[in-house]
Amino acid sequence: YEVPLDRDVRDVVVTRLFMSKVYGGSPQETFPRVAQNFLRVHHMDDFMYLNLDMNPHAPQVPGAPGLFFDADESIDQFSKIRRVFSRIGSSQWEYMGQYEIKPVASLTMEEWNEQRSTVRLVWASKLSTTGWGVPCRGVMHLYEQLGRKPTKREVKEALQSGNQFKNVSREQIAEGFLKGWVTMAVWTMKCVGYDVDFQRELVTEYVNWTPPDEPKRLATPQRGRKRKREEHRALDEDDLIYHPRGTKTRPI
Repeated sequence: YEVPLDRDVRDVVVTRLFMSKVYGGSPQETFPRVAQNFLRVHHMDDFMYLNLDMNPHAPQVPGAPGLFFDADESIDQFSKIRRVFSRIGSSQWEYMGQYEIKPVASLTMEEWNEQRSTVRLVWASKLSTTGWGVPCRGVMHLYEQLGRKPTKREVKEALQSGNQFKNVSREQIAEGFLKGWVTMAVWTMKCVGYDVDFQRELVTEYVNWTPPDEPKRLATPQRGRKRKREEHRALDEDDLIYHPRGTKTRPI
């Protein structure tokens, strides 16, 4: 999609903190919920933020196509066009355009293994610790318990039990992807528009925006504290920046 905007305006980037404070929503979520007080001002609830650590084939140039990965095939966020931002550098988020997102076949084991090791590590880490990783952990738990692929009924009953399956480790999930026990769902991303007025507004707002002061923290003794949590619990938006090359069977 050809963006009708000069590059010096098109390529201005912002931070997630700015977007959260000015347009609303969590500064961490892919699909942040925007509070009513923000919606009454700008009427936009279609934001989608893609981190290249987990979505290496996300658009990196405004108007370009891309792929979206998610471990949950039943994700229902794509009934409407999405206002997509990609993190193209450390704390640098760029508006890519308005995207139509459609499901395609999940990655094969071979395609998954073609992904960079950092991508596979981040996914295994996040799925082993987050609330949205419970379905994946549940499937892995059942595979280990049953010695076979669980039925949809067995998975449903396991998830309804309230078990968080915290016994499933990052290493087990990584192995599950290698064996094909769990797979990565894929969606195509096609740019169908670009909100020129929105990007111009972003530029103006960002230039005039003053970040809030960070709250002062009192120093506290650290003795007796457990060794800091594993690295994967501390991964954030500024970790593991790299440039993707696509896959052999799904070129960008």
